[in-house]
Amino acid sequence: MTVALADAVEDYLREKFKSYYGVEKEAPTPCIRRVITSDPECSYPSTRSWVDRERETVGDRDEPPHAPPHRDHAPLWPDEGEPVLYSMHIDGPES
Repeated sequence: MTVALADAVEDYLREKFKSYYGVEKEAPTPCIRRVITSDPECSYPSTRSWVDRERETVGDRDEPPHAPPHRDHAPLWPDEGEPVLYSMHIDGPES
């Protein structure tokens, strides 16, 4: 029942979210580093090694991460090309 309700209101809530924050569409890559550093584009290669991805997850780097740990459905919302909002979907215990 919860899934059916979520599916029914998903589009409405997404439009309300976009209107509230003044954003139009997601960036192609949800890179949180862009929010931290104001980089115009994601500088991480799409084919990073599993070692680099693991170090990023545990925070074992001296630079801002590409993504926070435990993210799920995490979009980056730019405004006129500048990153302005990073959001994440957090799964509940029933997921």
